[in-house]
Amino acid sequence: MGVLTSRNYASSELFVADFLASLTPGVIPRGAFINWDKMDARGGPEARSLAFFERVQSEFRLGAELQDLLTQRLLESGPHDSHIRFAFNLLGHTAKAYISRDDCLNIAELDAGVRAGDEAAARLAAEALCGIGLDHLLALSSLRSCMVGVRVGLETHRRKNVGGTEFSSLVARELHGIAERLGEASGRSVVLRNEDNILYGDDLHKRVDYAIYVDGLPRFGFEVNFYTSSGSKPSEIKRSYGEVARGLHSVGVDLIWITDGAGYHSMKKSLRDAYVILPNTYNLRQLKHQLELDLSLELAEPGQG
Repeated sequence: MGVLTSRNYASSELFVADFLASLTPGVIPRGAFINWDKMDARGGPEARSLAFFERVQSEFRLGAELQDLLTQRLLESGPHDSHIRFAFNLLGHTAKAYISRDDCLNIAELDAGVRAGDEAAARLAAEALCGIGLDHLLALSSLRSCMVGVRVGLETHRRKNVGGTEFSSLVARELHGIAERLGEASGRSVVLRNEDNILYGDDLHKRVDYAIYVDGLPRFGFEVNFYTSSGSKPSEIKRSYGEVARGLHSVGVDLIWITDGAGYHSMKKSLRDAYVILPNTYNLRQLKHQLELDLSLELAEPGQG
């Protein structure tokens, strides 16, 4: 069992040069860059919440004191209307809790209290929402346009998840094909598993995104990451992955890192340092053009598997 990519690169500098020259900048198609279907709610609970705040907006413009007005209207709303979560989202806050120097509020619990008719919860919700600037939104000409604008701004968070998921799916398809062909070529059982725990050492384990099992035993573990901007994974590898890779190696498993993305243009040094610690590193194109041969050569070595 050896270092797979050492067959392809004489130095870390040559690896980094090839990695950057062949990297895939992004994996989200233009048409999926913004999810326009969910931008403008016209039905269901969100539509009711938008209409609720548009009514509050009209009364606020007529001179009503906002905090008292909002408290009263929240208490008058139906038990199935979750206006508090909608309002925080409208203000660009999507976390489960609202935390400031003055507050530590579980939004779901606060919302449940308001829907149950709890006046203290309604007043606390109104105080928090007014304190972070709901009046500024209600002063705008169109809450619907504001909602669309906020959601477009929040799409960057969705894209992080979508990009990572799409990249992982691309890698999975490649690995599945590789596993099938390795099995056919060798006459052995070669199976790809998703999210697997590989044991090593004294009750230690490494949870990997994918694993290839050969004749019922784990042989290759795969970590998968995609970066359109710089991230922490290369530094994490420098800190801990060397030891993990050695531990897995001791039980006959090679740890392989599949990673890609435009973020590596600003992480060249970290990529080089990570490669020194974990040479079994591939981007998507390197995976397609090199990995299958590297794995087949590894399995062909005497005593392997």
